[in-house]
Amino acid sequence: MSESIELRRSTNEGFVSVMRAIRPYVELTKPRLATLLLIITLGTYYVAVHVGRAASIGAVDGLGFATAGATGQVWVDFAILAVSVVLYASGMFALNHYLERDIDGLMARTARRPLPSGRLSPDAALLFGIGCSILGTLALTLWVNTLAGLLAVLNLVIYLGVYTPLKRRTPVHTALGAFAGAMPPLVGWTAATGTLSPEAWALAAIVFTWQFPHFYAVQLKNLKGYRKASVKVLPVTDESGKRVRFEIVFWTVATLGASLLPIAVGLTRVWYAAPAVVLWVLFAFRAFEVCRNYDVLHARKLLRSSVIYLPCLFVFIGLAIL
Repeated sequence: MSESIELRRSTNEGFVSVMRAIRPYVELTKPRLATLLLIITLGTYYVAVHVGRAASIGAVDGLGFATAGATGQVWVDFAILAVSVVLYASGMFALNHYLERDIDGLMARTARRPLPSGRLSPDAALLFGIGCSILGTLALTLWVNTLAGLLAVLNLVIYLGVYTPLKRRTPVHTALGAFAGAMPPLVGWTAATGTLSPEAWALAAIVFTWQFPHFYAVQLKNLKGYRKASVKVLPVTDESGKRVRFEIVFWTVATLGASLLPIAVGLTRVWYAAPAVVLWVLFAFRAFEVCRNYDVLHARKLLRSSVIYLPCLFVFIGLAIL
């Protein structure tokens, strides 16, 4: 009896030790962002397949993917795409942690991340990030298609080579980062069709415009930290807040226009306009509240609203496909 108890205790302790060792690596992947990226990519792939525009992925590169019309194979392709995206996104975010470890150590909201807290060494994060990035992009290139792999590489270059280094130099980094953020719909559509058609750009436009109110909410919510770390976000450089308010209003309105593009390109049924507008009104209400009050409380509310808005909109797009 005592031996059985001791064995269970030893097993539990071993499990806890393994989880403690794994947890910092999981945190490196920015699970919430990676999950959102994955949902949008796979959601776009689903839409592309079900509108009947997906041709044989294997025919694009001759690398073994079956036709999107074969239901069983679609799910195999879906799984391969999911694993590939998880790998390259995990690598991208891990490398972002590595590059920003000094900045993260200066801000309260990021000081407990694996690198600034000392729970993981920079070398370990670098190797993990490079390994996942290479595996993910290779998987997309070899087992999905070349264009999807190239888009993943472009995403890595923009996010890590342009967006991240410019954070301490100019507020323009937000707009440049939005290009990287709009890549998931392009990857998803390309994975299903091998092409970048108007439907793909319409979905990417939604994500692109949505990011500005979302990012400004994040920046306003953490304004003190960004100031301390000398990160050049617009709410830091624009002390009056007039430019920030204008940007929030402009991009919130632009998000409405982008959200209706799927109808314009013939991707969805006309009835999709109703839920799209309702969702936008709820989102816009929070955005305009921030412009009126310009404080942390309303920035938090806008942030929560933005995180709900985008997945819900893509759900309705999926329901309204022709």
